[in-house]
Amino acid sequence: MSVILNEPPQGAPSAAKGRRSEESRHYLVSEILRFSQNDICVQNDTEAGIAVGAPHGGADAMKVPDPQAVRKAFGRIARRYDLLNTLLSLGLHKAWRRRAAALCGEGRWALDVCVGTGDLSRRLARRFRRVVGVDFSRPMLQVAQRRGGAALIEGDALALPFGDDAFDCAVIGFSLRNVADLGALFREMARVVRPGGRVVSLELTRPPGPLLGWAHRWYVGAVVPAVGALVDREAYRHLAETVGAFPEPEAIAAIMAESGLREVRIQRLSGGIVTIHVAVVP
Repeated sequence: MSVILNEPPQGAPSAAKGRRSEESRHYLVSEILRFSQNDICVQNDTEAGIAVGAPHGGADAMKVPDPQAVRKAFGRIARRYDLLNTLLSLGLHKAWRRRAAALCGEGRWALDVCVGTGDLSRRLARRFRRVVGVDFSRPMLQVAQRRGGAALIEGDALALPFGDDAFDCAVIGFSLRNVADLGALFREMARVVRPGGRVVSLELTRPPGPLLGWAHRWYVGAVVPAVGALVDREAYRHLAETVGAFPEPEAIAAIMAESGLREVRIQRLSGGIVTIHVAVVP
């Protein structure tokens, strides 16, 4: 079932008014949670999903993702997405998500941006009282809906439908490569997180060192497309291309800092094939 997420009624607090009281600043979050995990709320002012913006900062060689193409690709692979993640990561993606969830800390409200099938949200649910997941792929959300763990909304990562300071933490997992404007994404994530809260990113990266780097290039360039072709050749070719062209972790950290985040930390996992960034909202 889908529910249209409407604008707040007249007299309700507006994000444009800046910082609000603890009671009022969770207004939109509370509205979503009213519908429970049996519904998928739909952000009523967007159809495009992840909005088209400027190219990735410091990544001139990387083509800006086409939101509609990305949306369709994820729709095609939704039912097999978790299985392919397990096969291609040799099961390591579960440990990576656990670590990212741990670095989110604990609290009342957590936001999972580009929630996908909800694997990370289910781990967040053990640390936060309530979790909200946002994604622009309806098929992905339908998989997450069946598994539970989060209230779900079909919406735009670059125009999150929440007021300022609504969450204790916002996290994005394995989706930076599909966002057109990383600076805008991190600014939006920081906007909806309270001061002192965390913004966390978990993403595939290129490992340092010649030997591991060569093995990684071979695996991503040959094995990933071959295995992915069993489900969707085009989608997993896109994965291989974006991993190879994506900015280095230090460049991502710089974009986060330029977006107003503070205390940006980099944590490499599994030899650097995955990197977690953790930052604090000032």
